[in-house]
Amino acid sequence: MPGGIHPPLAVILSWPTPNYVNPTTRPKTVLITACIFGPLTTLLLLARLWVRMRIQRNVGWDDWLMLAAIVPIIALTVIFPLVTEVYGFNKHVWDVDPRVFPTQRKYVLVIEVVFCVASGLIKISILLFYRRLSTNAVSKTLIWSLRISIGFIASYSVAFTIVPIFICNPVSAFWDQVNHAKIAKGYKYTCLNEGADVFAAGVIAAAQDLITAILPTFIYWKLQMPFRQKVLLFCIFAIGYGVVALSALRAYASWRIFFSTYDVTWVAGDNWLWTMLELHIGAMCANAPALKVFFTRFLQLDRLGSRSKSRSTASKQNSGKSSNQYRGKSGGKIFDMFGSSKNSGYLSEPHTDVSVDMHGGVQRSRGQDERPRSTTDTIDIFLGRREDDVELGSMKSFVTREEDLQALPPFPSRAARNYPEGGAGM
Repeated sequence: MPGGIHPPLAVILSWPTPNYVNPTTRPKTVLITACIFGPLTTLLLLARLWVRMRIQRNVGWDDWLMLAAIVPIIALTVIFPLVTEVYGFNKHVWDVDPRVFPTQRKYVLVIEVVFCVASGLIKISILLFYRRLSTNAVSKTLIWSLRISIGFIASYSVAFTIVPIFICNPVSAFWDQVNHAKIAKGYKYTCLNEGADVFAAGVIAAAQDLITAILPTFIYWKLQMPFRQKVLLFCIFAIGYGVVALSALRAYASWRIFFSTYDVTWVAGDNWLWTMLELHIGAMCANAPALKVFFTRFLQLDRLGSRSKSRSTASKQNSGKSSNQYRGKSGGKIFDMFGSSKNSGYLSEPHTDVSVDMHGGVQRSRGQDERPRSTTDTIDIFLGRREDDVELGSMKSFVTREEDLQALPPFPSRAARNYPEGGAGM
């Protein structure tokens, strides 16, 4: 099939007359996309780190990997508009000055290497996040699947980061093979099939994205939760299927560049756009679970929905207080609180282990049959209803012990206030 970076002489002679002054160019889609998604991805990462460091106080390996991934992501976000607008990847190949070809190839090498690093870090970060949630929710089979996927993605990233660098001998032949001046002087080099390498990398990356998008379904599908929450989770993780589509489009554009057309600079514009969107959408998918907590706590959006609930609760409490009348004597109040069994509720139940301290506080010792209940649920972590988090399957629980309370300094007593016998003087 025709295509690639080495067009035959017959194809070159069939091209239109070069126009280096006012050529036909693509729209500035790559530049606009970079200006939008570059700052957006950075802000989402900062929001994620703010949640993990300031609220949950539990930074994990998935957070550090995303912090490392932002460096190559931003680097490519700058390179893509640069090669498109400055170095001719928005023009037809016959309208590009041949002296620019070696510089284009140098940027192509940088993009191929840096993209593999950024993409690998994002995918491993997402899988590590699944690993943090999966221990108490799914079987060991899925946990081993996560481990195998992480190892496979790490191996793929290392391999396809090294291959483009050493695909040609010497290494400089990667860009000098399109240097017409050197070729005319008899420049000797050997290169492997770059098109097969790039297309294979794109297909494998699309398969990895599909696996990464499917895995969370096994985590939350069998959980006991309302159907509405399952739909919400599906919408959150459906971003991953968008990444799969973008990865497939990138693989198709790579195939066109090397096996379908010789107008590589024009088609490469689509390839850079899909590649940049794949990185940024993938980063958004990785940062999405922390955004619920961020918007709730930082922007305090929960107050809007809780005002009506607090008003209704206050009205119920007031109506309950009005129906709870005292029964004549001051001692009757104590009797109604602790001795009566007519009313339902905690304070109305008879307890022999209840006492009143010097500050008027009611103290009830915990029985042996009472144990602190764990309300941890994986869905709470997904939706951000818990401030703590899990790290590699272990939940950090904070339980206040009795010896911790005894270690606190005593409350300052209010001196010079003596109550008469029989009560505090209502």
